[in-house]
Amino acid sequence: MYKRLISMLYAVIMLLLLCSCQLAREDGDAGQAADRLIGVYITKEYLDLFDMEGYLDDNISSIMKSNGHTIQIEDDAPYQQRIFAKLESETHIDEETGEKYETKMYVFDDLDGISFFAPRITEPDGSNYIAIGGSNVICDAHHTVGTDSSLEGTVYIEPGRLNTIYVNPVYQGGDGRVYLRSGQGFSFSGIQSEGIFFTQTMEEKHTVTENGEIQEESFKVILNVALKYSPDSVTVVQLDTHSIPISREKYLPAELPGSLAIHPETAYVIVETRSKSPSGDTVSRELFEAGDEYFTGFHIREDGFFEPVPVSLLWE
Repeated sequence: MYKRLISMLYAVIMLLLLCSCQLAREDGDAGQAADRLIGVYITKEYLDLFDMEGYLDDNISSIMKSNGHTIQIEDDAPYQQRIFAKLESETHIDEETGEKYETKMYVFDDLDGISFFAPRITEPDGSNYIAIGGSNVICDAHHTVGTDSSLEGTVYIEPGRLNTIYVNPVYQGGDGRVYLRSGQGFSFSGIQSEGIFFTQTMEEKHTVTENGEIQEESFKVILNVALKYSPDSVTVVQLDTHSIPISREKYLPAELPGSLAIHPETAYVIVETRSKSPSGDTVSRELFEAGDEYFTGFHIREDGFFEPVPVSLLWE
């Protein structure tokens, strides 16, 4: 009987954890109010961070009294465990001046996944700024700051390569520490083809008091997940004003150069990408003219995510 109750409780808790994406917070409790949603962390495995043993120890009497009826979890916050990030520094060299400079970012060192969050970094002198922590697989990322702040980006995956990914919310506390909690999963099944698009949105609302006035603020993180066929090759063709090819260069997706010199007589460039789909080879073409600064290629990583490869077009 006890094992049956545990199984039933675990199923209810898992359902609540995986179905809740809308967060609402009123600043009644100063401790909770200080923790703000700042983004997400994507994993391929579910992060089971619910303290089931602790919950059972504290609530076993009410569970037994339920006599098999639906169990209502009034407040599961004390049992939601966290994984904390570390603040790390990285030294860079300015290519033009040769000077060294340092950047800081919160990272989850011992956790495989993709970061996409915007924490506030505080320097020793008290100055602070917001940094965007995004993996190389995040495309078209943009961040808005204000009363209604938002963070949005897109990841591309190969159909059939990944069956499920999990989007875990990331928070920053009033003490500056960054942590994540278990999130919701995306499941990909059935017929899948390039162009299919999914969106996961998490939004948190809270009230703040400034100069005696109460106002509502919100933060929304939008993650788009798009399916894309894995490219086999990318061919760059330069053509003159009469559409006569001047040059044709073929590349493996992972070996695209960082930049391409455009011949003085080139009027436009066609980028041809060949990919494999369940129905056979597919070909997509993009046209670029003088003034277009770059194009973006993609190559598949071992973890099933695509990494964008920007290629600068150097027109003479």
